[in-house]
Amino acid sequence: MLHSTVSPSLPTSKAEQEDSQEGSQEINDVAFLDTVMDQMLQQGLVDRRRVYVTGFSNGAAMTFQYAARRSHRLAAIAPVAGYCRGTLPPSTHPVPTLYLIGDADPLVPLHGGQVPSPWEGRLVRRPPVAESLERWATWLGCSPIPRLIEDTPLYRREIYPGTVTFEVLIVKGLGHHWPGGRGGWSARIAGPHHTHLNATDMIWHFFRQHSIPEVATGA
Repeated sequence: MLHSTVSPSLPTSKAEQEDSQEGSQEINDVAFLDTVMDQMLQQGLVDRRRVYVTGFSNGAAMTFQYAARRSHRLAAIAPVAGYCRGTLPPSTHPVPTLYLIGDADPLVPLHGGQVPSPWEGRLVRRPPVAESLERWATWLGCSPIPRLIEDTPLYRREIYPGTVTFEVLIVKGLGHHWPGGRGGWSARIAGPHHTHLNATDMIWHFFRQHSIPEVATGA
């Protein structure tokens, strides 16, 4: 099995925060990711049946949007601590999804509310995360009502029942950080950080369980 990872280090959008839509007409994230994927496929670096996308914060929103528009290219996705924004086209190929977020995230709060934006210097309204998850569950053809299947000292796991896997992992005591990561932002801005749970390992375990059926692959 070919293992290769692409991690763009520069933002593909001029939007500095998730609420901003500025620059969206000039920068096409979907086209950019298409180009990256095409180049890797042409170079024989990846198995086209095992292409996955994950992203944190703005990258989570990008992950949702790319999956909605290029679902036939993806075996699974794992958005982390971000919203499902924008218009979703009709679903033709539901994509197995693992979503992760901390329950102490002050920038993408589970229950929504007024949030002090570190980018804008003012309060902005954030919607409940459940609204994004319900939208995505509906797009996948799953029930919009989650079911709790596991509650541990480290996390709470929920699923949205349906014919395609949609799991949600809520990490306890974690702010706006990649679970298990270094926590590059201060607690004052992003909330508490800990490394009790490794999202990278959990996401890779999830990805390994999914591949695109041979008849469904396409460029």
